[in-house]
Amino acid sequence: MTIVTQGARSADFLLSEASGQRSRAQVSLLATAVAIAAGTIVALSGAGYAPYEAAEVDPQNPDAEVEVPTLAILYNNKPPSEEVQLAAVIARDAEVDRSLLIGLDDAAEAVLVAQGIIIRPA
Repeated sequence: MTIVTQGARSADFLLSEASGQRSRAQVSLLATAVAIAAGTIVALSGAGYAPYEAAEVDPQNPDAEVEVPTLAILYNNKPPSEEVQLAAVIARDAEVDRSLLIGLDDAAEAVLVAQGIIIRPA
């Protein structure tokens, strides 16, 4: 018997969102060499969004605040692309399942909460 492992599904992480399209935004996703799964935290980087990478802590000043850019959560899976592609994201006013988010750390969580995204335990 062949076992098939299912990957992320569109909006699988989403528990609830605001009426209409208030929680969502359409953004430009920068070129990527790898597929990006739904639920991935993406960060504004220049002219578009890219997968979020945690900022490095300065070893000489570990108590310094780490600046985190504007964040969002990728709504659906995106294939690799050499070009910028449009993507839907959850940007505000929603509840999401922590266990299905990719790339979430304490700094990212603080930014998402400030944007009105409630992160619920699994």
